[in-house]
Amino acid sequence: MGKKKFHSLYGQLMERPRLRSAFQRVKSNGGSAGSDGVSIKEYESDLENHPKPPLSYIDQGATFLGYRLTKFKGGLYAVVPKDVVMRFRERVRELTRRNSHLTKGERLKELSRYVRGWGEYYKRAGQQKLFYKLDRWIYRRVIAMFAGRWGNWLFVKYPIRYYRDL
Repeated sequence: MGKKKFHSLYGQLMERPRLRSAFQRVKSNGGSAGSDGVSIKEYESDLENHPKPPLSYIDQGATFLGYRLTKFKGGLYAVVPKDVVMRFRERVRELTRRNSHLTKGERLKELSRYVRGWGEYYKRAGQQKLFYKLDRWIYRRVIAMFAGRWGNWLFVKYPIRYYRDL
């Protein structure tokens, strides 16, 4: 049988037989705690107390790096989970509250920074409709923040029918 080819150093290191033999050598040497401060005994007891999580099929969906990976109509899609959207909306509410100790300019700068960062992280999700709705909602919140209340002249200039499809 031919020699196994590896395309990366990581692939060579993470091969299970190599990891097992390295662990056995360190254990037989009575290896001291590494840079993380965890000794061999602590590591072994941690392995016994926390078994590996069960594998799941992609049909069931999986959460990875903040995205929800789901299979739909034969394709694999990455979407933004609902709890992440709720946390985003709550943070935007905090930043656009009309009774904040920050000035409107400071709040707008902080909001811009937060929305850009969040949008850059989740831009790979194929959910244009979600981003459109969030954009319209944020716009409405910012107008309300600058107006100071709903019955101000800005809402006369931009009536409620403007926001109907939010």
